[in-house]
Parts: sequence; C-alpha cells; structure tokens
Amino acid sequence: MPGRDRRFYVDFFARPQASINLVCLPWAGSGVAPYRAWAARFPADVEVFGVRLPGRETRLAEPPLDRIDDVVERLVEDFPTLPRRPTVMFGRCMGALLAFELLRALRGHTADCRALLVVDGTPPATHTTGGPAPDMEEELRLYRAAVPNPRAFALLRPGIEADIRLVSRYVYRPGAVLDLPVTLLHPAAEPVEPAVLAAWASETTGAVTGWPVPGGPLIPSAAGWPELADSLGTVLAPYRSTRRS
Repeated sequence: MPGRDRRFYVDFFARPQASINLVCLPWAGSGVAPYRAWAARFPADVEVFGVRLPGRETRLAEPPLDRIDDVVERLVEDFPTLPRRPTVMFGRCMGALLAFELLRALRGHTADCRALLVVDGTPPATHTTGGPAPDMEEELRLYRAAVPNPRAFALLRPGIEADIRLVSRYVYRPGAVLDLPVTLLHPAAEPVEPAVLAAWASETTGAVTGWPVPGGPLIPSAAGWPELADSLGTVLAPYRSTRRS
C-alpha cells in the first residue's frame, strides 16, 4: 500500500496494526529516502516514518529552515498526525539533536507517545556556545563529492546550507530532563566512552545504554545500512509488544 505524505512525517507503508512508530530524523543534507529500505525491512508491527524538512525531495520549492527551534516547533505541530501509539525516535548527527529537542518539546503534549530515544551522535550539552559562521564552501566540499552532478547539487544546495547553519547555530539550553530510555548506537569496535554515556545520562531519568553495531562506522552506505536497521530492530524488540490504548 503506498505511503501517505504527512508533509513533515512521511510513512512508506501504512501499517494500521503496528504496535509502535519509528520516527527517523534526517542528518544534515538528507531527507526521507534513505529510510525507505528500512520501512520494508522492519516487521509488520513497526511503522516507519521519515521526517522530510522543507527544501528537499518533494519539498524543494519550500524555503528551508535553518534554526532548530523552528524545525522543532513545526514537528510538534504535526506530531498529532502520527498514529497514537508508543513512538521511538531515531537520529544520527544532526538528527540526534533534532530528536532530543523534539522529545523535550513533546513532554506533556496531548499527543505525547514517547517511548525511546535511539541516537548516533554527540551529547547535546557539548554544544554549549554557537560557533563562528561556518566556512560554507569548505563545508560543502564533502557534499559535492557525494552528489557529483552539478545540476542535482544546485537543487539540493539550499537545504544543505540550511542544515549546516542549523547545526552551527545550535546552542544547548539546560531544561527539564527526559523521562525515557536512551540507546546509543556505536560500531562494535569502538565502545562508547564513559564520559559520553554520562553526558547522555544527565539528560534523562531513564536508563542509558550503549548498543554495539557490527561492522565499521555507522554511515548510510549500501553495505552497512541494512545491518544498522537490523540492530535497531533488536533494540526495538521489547517495545513491539506494548500497545497504548
């Protein structure tokens, strides 16, 4: 069954009998496309949603957002469009920051269905001050390598630049801690540093655990992407039998 475009929250396969939502937030420069393969890979009781921000994919014509507060505000507004069931947030790099701030903003919201945060990213508290304006041409060099077609890159560039500014402008603000578990994904050969676990633990009253993923760096490559989904599926297993009335 074709997915429904919820504007910000996009699902690929409608699964009305699912027991949990898995909301996948983008890393800088990305959209929902990388998560399409995940949607088919997860079992039928997990409904996968990708977050599509303005300025990318089917929203290329919309002005991109370059401040995390603006993104979170809109994600909160659209959150009630998701099925009301336990919701797991997954984010890597920029997506980890978005997921963290979104979960903080949703606490106490009438549509609050938060269950678990899964991240591959640095603790938010390490972003204590806004850095200098990024050297945009230098920052864009890696993105150009990934998208060598000049015309395609020109279409994607506004969204990529907005994401670069969003991350550089992000300043962590202490606030109410989360009240749910946090799982940190990491390559099996690179254990999570105790200081990183402690930093995330200071942001929640729930348990904070590291979860080793087989293979090398956790990058969205064709080789490692399915294995990362499988590891995430194992993390989700305890939540898949829990339904919220």
